[in-house]
Amino acid sequence: MAATELVDSDKMLNKLRNFFSGTDKEWIEVDFSRWGHTAGDNNKFEQLKTAIINEHAVKFDYISAYGEYKDCEVHPLKLSFKSKAWYLQAFYPVENDYRIYKFNRISNITVLETSFSTIDHDISQIAPPEDPLPLDITDVKVRISSHAKYRVYDEFAESDIIVNEDGSFTLRMTHGMWIPDYILSYGTAIEVLEPASLRQTVMTRLDEVKQKYLSKT
Repeated sequence: MAATELVDSDKMLNKLRNFFSGTDKEWIEVDFSRWGHTAGDNNKFEQLKTAIINEHAVKFDYISAYGEYKDCEVHPLKLSFKSKAWYLQAFYPVENDYRIYKFNRISNITVLETSFSTIDHDISQIAPPEDPLPLDITDVKVRISSHAKYRVYDEFAESDIIVNEDGSFTLRMTHGMWIPDYILSYGTAIEVLEPASLRQTVMTRLDEVKQKYLSKT
């Protein structure tokens, strides 16, 4: 909380202590910055916070989910936190539209002299940082080595994890192209058991990776 400088963190934490147990022990600490990036994240947050409060446009480099680098100039309206990540909600004048930018993908921020008025923007038009459409769910049965099982509990809700009698897991995943890459991020610690189509896709990806290395020898 102290990193955001948007709240009196000491006052807030004291309220939480009193609410839960009334103890004076320092038993809770909240830090939204990434490991090893505290200074950089705090500086980025301070720049965006200042621009929002003072109603100044900002310019920054951004990499989209499709790997495209963009030069963006926006009216920053709100910072929000959802599902382990910060987002900037902003108005994009070039296309007269509201956009959401993932905090970690923003770099090279410049606060501009150009000003705007928040009252000219309807922040309710900004969709939350999530897919508003119903999501297709894929049940993926995997066997994971003991040293990597912790990731399942780090990255999935308890309701999306089924521990099978044979020790394997069935994970409820939102359907999409990200699944094979996620599976491969476990390296040799995982094996896809079902569905067969995903197992084949992972095998194909592994062949493609192997060919990249063989072509360099």
